[in-house]
Amino acid sequence: EFRDIVLENFETISVIFDKDFIEIEPSKISLFDNYISFSGIIPIPFKGEMDLNISTDEFMLKSLNALIPVKIINGDLSLDVRILKTKPFPSLSGKINVDELVLQVKDKNPAGPLSLSLLFSGDTIKMDRFDLSINENKITNVDDVILNLKRESIEISQVGFKIGDNLFSLYGEMGFDTNFEFDIYCDFDSLDLSILSPFFPGSVFSGTISSSLNLKGTRAKPQVYGNLILDDNNFEIKGNKIGPVNGLFSFKGDIIDCSDIVVGFNKGYLFMNGSIGIDKK
Repeated sequence: EFRDIVLENFETISVIFDKDFIEIEPSKISLFDNYISFSGIIPIPFKGEMDLNISTDEFMLKSLNALIPVKIINGDLSLDVRILKTKPFPSLSGKINVDELVLQVKDKNPAGPLSLSLLFSGDTIKMDRFDLSINENKITNVDDVILNLKRESIEISQVGFKIGDNLFSLYGEMGFDTNFEFDIYCDFDSLDLSILSPFFPGSVFSGTISSSLNLKGTRAKPQVYGNLILDDNNFEIKGNKIGPVNGLFSFKGDIIDCSDIVVGFNKGYLFMNGSIGIDKK
């Protein structure tokens, strides 16, 4: 027993120690009254090959509240995965399901419920279910989300999400290397900003934004191309009100063109047209 953590062995655990690995024969333990089964081979040191099987059914996630900084109000986890490490990063096969997960961070409104299903097959991850409710807005996947894991990058197939009555699409590739090179496309039309309010205590957002953007480059030199349209946006942050905000931003790498930007603030308005250069040094 450690703090509020209790591990109870209710089946005999057989472990074989070798100079190069630890072999765990099929075993089962209880963690916070949740049952977890596991077996496999863990290398010594960890840099070697690994073959580990882990499974649990309807693991009550709120039992983890003693270990994490956020509060889990509700939710269950079921998984049956095999972790196979024969190359620089582990390869997973199997499935993970999360049902009716509800989280709360400090004094923020609870976020959720969230339900999702992930299927793992070698270097491919497929999410065929995503259902999230935030601030009376519902986010669901229209297409299966496919992630292809390459040696130095993740490729995201073109996927669609429905946010309220609006569609959001995303596709592209993100790198793992030190440069963190990426090339991502995202499009959405009339996205309701109120969906952001639960994430910022004391803040209220309203209005809509539409965009067709391409984010590319590296972590050190990111670039954005495309358009961002603001329509009757209002922001209230700790009692300070800004809005309405309307206009069009056109991103052209190192240049942002501002067209008919109107910002309401303190009973007055700011009007802006022109271009802004970005110094990436």
